[in-house]
Amino acid sequence: MKRKLVAPPGKRYVFRPYKDDPRTGQRLWARHYGIKAWPILVDE
Repeated sequence: MKRKLVAPPGKRYVFRPYKDDPRTGQRLWARHYGIKAWPILVDE
């Protein structure tokens, strides 16, 4: 079952195939975790 992401007012989601880990600074690729992209919440 898929869940739909609902963004709070004034925000929206963008999807990227990678994200940077804030603790280590390493780039994490979504495909290594079995997903296509990471949802990232940003201001509109």
